[in-house]
Amino acid sequence: MESVKLHTIPILNAVDNIARNSESKVGVLLGTKEENSISIWNSFELIIGESLSVDFDFLQDRLEQFNSVFPNLEVIGIYSIEAGDGQNTKTIQILNQLLYYKSLENKTSPNLLLLVVRETKCSDTDSLSVESYYFDGSLVPVEITATADETEHASIFTVTRKGNVEPNIKDNNSSSITKSQKNNNELLMAIEKLQLKMSDIIRFMDRTSTQNADDTLINISNNLVYLARKIHQFKSYYIADHDNKQLSTSLFAILTQELGALENLKTQISKNIVRYEIRTNTSGRFE
Repeated sequence: MESVKLHTIPILNAVDNIARNSESKVGVLLGTKEENSISIWNSFELIIGESLSVDFDFLQDRLEQFNSVFPNLEVIGIYSIEAGDGQNTKTIQILNQLLYYKSLENKTSPNLLLLVVRETKCSDTDSLSVESYYFDGSLVPVEITATADETEHASIFTVTRKGNVEPNIKDNNSSSITKSQKNNNELLMAIEKLQLKMSDIIRFMDRTSTQNADDTLINISNNLVYLARKIHQFKSYYIADHDNKQLSTSLFAILTQELGALENLKTQISKNIVRYEIRTNTSGRFE
């Protein structure tokens, strides 16, 4: 039996789904398969129609978006947020659709993972209750291991850490604040900025996408990159050219001063010759 490792993002996504009380209760699990192990790295919500049919156009679009950044990720299974105990026949129906989708993709007999998150137990115990299964037409329980890499550890620690009072920390009004309050303020600012970016993305995604629009966006992006390079090259050239002009001007000023000094010396020598009637013979000696 393959070992299954569950990373933090799918867990956080499921918790976020419960906290938002989202209508969508089913999502896709994305991960990687190796010889004897499966790693679940990410997830996103699915769109399910009234007849419990999966919106495969949406699924394919989202997969392409993820694969443009994480090309190694593939559909590993689904998660389902359920209120009661026991198996949900709707979830099994969705699993069968995904199983058929995977069989067309791989031309093999695949199996999928199912993570069932019990929403009621999460609310009652303030902890996440997760059940895991293999599915190849029937459900087989499987053990999973929660894991996280260094980046995920740092992210979780930043979000969940608790601060102590630090009287030396003061805000703009010179009033003492706790480390926890400071962290909360920083997180609030980060979330607000993220919300603005997500709003922009949603507004963009809501627009009707056409091939011409996509081509235009590609051209705009290419032009931005081209202009950025040109600006960088121009700045480098301008700075170098400006330095060369300064050096040339300084050198020209020095040469002008030297020529002036030589001219003054020549004039002074001529005056002395006339004044003292200094003459030289053909041998060059003074008489």
